[in-house]
Parts: sequence; C-alpha cells; structure tokens
Amino acid sequence: MQPLKESDINNRLIQATLLYNQKEYTSAHNLVHSLLDLAPNEPELNLLLSKCQTRSKALEEALLSINRCIELGLEDAEAVNQKGVIYLEQGKTVLAEQYLLESAVMDPSFLEAMTNLMALYHQLHNSHELNRWGTKVITFTADLIRRNLKTPVPDNGELFDAYFSRAMARWHMEVPDDVVLNDIQKAIGYYRQLPPTEQDLANLDWLMGAEQELLKLKP
Repeated sequence: MQPLKESDINNRLIQATLLYNQKEYTSAHNLVHSLLDLAPNEPELNLLLSKCQTRSKALEEALLSINRCIELGLEDAEAVNQKGVIYLEQGKTVLAEQYLLESAVMDPSFLEAMTNLMALYHQLHNSHELNRWGTKVITFTADLIRRNLKTPVPDNGELFDAYFSRAMARWHMEVPDDVVLNDIQKAIGYYRQLPPTEQDLANLDWLMGAEQELLKLKP
C-alpha cells in the first residue's frame, strides 16, 4: 500500500474533526486510529485521539496521547486545555487547575477553557473563582450569540454550546430563575435543530432536568 500524501491525511483529519464536532465520537476515534497507523507523528491526530479517548473514559490512554501530541510540538491552548480536562476527569484538581489556567492565558477567548475552569471551581466549592469565570463566559457568549444570529444560516451546534455555557454559568451564579430558564430553553431548541447524529446527550440531559426544576418554581 502506498503511503498517504500529506494532503490526504489533512483531508481525513478534517473529516475526523467534523465527526467529533458532530459528537460522533466512535466514528471519529476509528478514523483517527486508522490514520495514526499511517502517520503516527502527526500531532493533530494525537490531539484528536486524546479527545476521543477522554469521551470514552480511557483516561490513561488519553494522557499518553496528549503527551505524545505535545512532544511532537503542538502545545497550543487546545492541547494544554485537553491535558487539564484529563486531570479534571481523574479528580487531580491541582494539576487540572494548572493546565486549564495556562490554556486560558494562552488564548483568553477560548470558551472551552473558561467553562472547564467553571466546572473545576464548582467542584472545589470556590464561589469567588466560579463567579469570576462565569462572568467571563456570559460576556464572551453574548458576542458569540450575536455573531451567529446575524448570519443567514446560524451554526446551531455553536448556538447550542453558547446557550448551554450561558445557562450553566448563570445557574451556578444564582442568577434569577427566569433568565436561566430562557437560556436553557433556547439551548434545547437549537439542539433539536441539529442533525440526528450520534449525539453526546450529557449536556441535553442536564438542560432538560434543569428546565423541569425551574418550571416547577413558576407560579
């Protein structure tokens, strides 16, 4: 078998990334794994493999993959955030904080690092830092939502993520219930417009549960 050209690898990486972003994690993992057999020294492939492994809770394997990615020269905000995510999943909060803060410094507009820091400080019951990062999330998502809604065909996946992030931030910051419910219901609405792929239902489950709790409080 002839080796794949670099352009072919890049095209398949784009395809695998699209599958991951559509939350088709098993399909993305299988494609990345087959590509790594042909191009083991591609750092982006190792990063995406680590993210897929994290989704399947193969955390030790995910850590090996992200370390391999960094060894190969990719040490940007996304890679550093991914290492923090793994440590957060493992309950190693000191290491998680170290890498998530480093990621947020490297890219102050990286929403994923902000929401991961919120999850960390919520777990640590650190209300000061939770509110600080929650405020950053709300400010950032306001601009993100405005940009998306101005487009003729908004990215429903991005809008779902934005409204979910806002709802989570406001929920934990004890913002009035009707404000939180508004974001939750908008997120659910955009989720229902997404393609019927192999979705990660964890966020939707949280939203649906939170919606029911808030509806019980309405007069």
